[in-house]
Amino acid sequence: MTALAAAQRAICERYAARYTPVRDDQLCAVSDGVDEGDAAQGVRYSAPEHMTGWYITTARYNGDHRSLRVEHVAHLLERRPDIAPLLALPPGYRFDVNGTAVQAWRDPAVEAG
Repeated sequence: MTALAAAQRAICERYAARYTPVRDDQLCAVSDGVDEGDAAQGVRYSAPEHMTGWYITTARYNGDHRSLRVEHVAHLLERRPDIAPLLALPPGYRFDVNGTAVQAWRDPAVEAG
């Protein structure tokens, strides 16, 4: 098991979540500020196979989904390795990363779609 997989499993155990890893070739949606290292919030929806279902935003997000960029997980993680351990949380989960402070929780409203 890789160090990343171990960290992801630990996060899933911490939040009593099913381990649902993403692949590097899958896509996620990100707002301005994510790649720059701003505090970030993520929410994971059910998604088609080529997508992770993750939408990751910062305070720079203007609320218009058309302003989000779609990028491969591999590219996101090159710039934001701090988010990597959270990406195995399953659809229906949210996270908040602000420096060293990390929180994650299950959101029943997201699970319901």
